[in-house]
Amino acid sequence: MRVVETPAKEGSSVSQPCPILGLMSSPTIAPWSAEQVTALAPDKQVATAGLKLASPATWSDAGVHEALVWGSASGSGKKPYRVCVDLSGPAFTCSCPSRKFPCKHAVGLLHLWSRGQVADGEPAAFAAEWLEGRAKRAQQKAARQEAADQPDDPAKAAASAKAPLLVPVPANDASPRGWRTWTGGWPTSSARGWPTARPSAPSSWPPSPPAWSMPRPPESPGA
Repeated sequence: MRVVETPAKEGSSVSQPCPILGLMSSPTIAPWSAEQVTALAPDKQVATAGLKLASPATWSDAGVHEALVWGSASGSGKKPYRVCVDLSGPAFTCSCPSRKFPCKHAVGLLHLWSRGQVADGEPAAFAAEWLEGRAKRAQQKAARQEAADQPDDPAKAAASAKAPLLVPVPANDASPRGWRTWTGGWPTSSARGWPTARPSAPSSWPPSPPAWSMPRPPESPGA
């Protein structure tokens, strides 16, 4: 299922939203001109193919309800391609394999609608399901945006501040995994090498490593 939105075209509202569809519904959009529909096509090839599909014989289950237009177009596949258009976007979806947006089926359906050859009616099940999904995604997007605009949770910020600070151990230290938790000195780690203590702010960084004394080389017999 492919969905794409493009900038809205000019249109006028002539009725109120349907109470049955609730938040999914939009006022009815006045039919667009053929030029407006053609302008939606991504290229000349789609525009030409869309005009050829603008025939009632190509479509079944076609209808319009407020800002939603839908229909099933016969094609090369075994099953008809299901097409939906949300005129308030506009947004398009089609079950055909085309990678062009809108595809020729959506353009053809819009030409048919612009000519007044699509009857009013209650949305088909697949069209209502698509429109409901769009409404849910829009609500989820708004909720995520609202959450992103809010300040960080104080509890999460406090938990993050308690995260241990891991530092590398000296080269001659045989601690497991080679890491320890910084606590102001060289603390001991657990048997598996995981941090075992809450860090405290170091007085300086990096910490001074332990003083190692190198053995003096043996003196030569003739020295």
